[in-house]
Amino acid sequence: MAVADIKIAVRSQKTAKTLEFMKRALAPCGSLNTDRLAAAALSGMDAICEYLEGTAYAEGAQALKESPSAFERWCDNQVIRTIQPQKYNPFSVGPLVAYVLARENEIKTVRIILSGKQNGLPEESIRERVREMYV
Repeated sequence: MAVADIKIAVRSQKTAKTLEFMKRALAPCGSLNTDRLAAAALSGMDAICEYLEGTAYAEGAQALKESPSAFERWCDNQVIRTIQPQKYNPFSVGPLVAYVLARENEIKTVRIILSGKQNGLPEESIRERVREMYV
């Protein structure tokens, strides 16, 4: 999935990983050129954003510019949007996988809310981190 490749590129850039590491970590994807993404990650966060703005993942570039938590939320929301059609596919393993991913997403969201409340974060800061639900 392209979102996983984007997360790998962003994290690799933050931790100054090599091009060889990124080429091994990134999975080939039809909607993303992983070689260009890896090269952009070597050039910096602005280069990643610039590359993403020319793809179907321009929203991810905007989220990345906004904040790290906005980017993580965007990534999780993209996964939920991708699995949503599986609800209506009863003759495959898709609904089961979607259910497990949705539960993990809900647990992550509850943890975000509870830890935000425990640490006295403002409500708008907590809302910024809350993910979309698989309903």
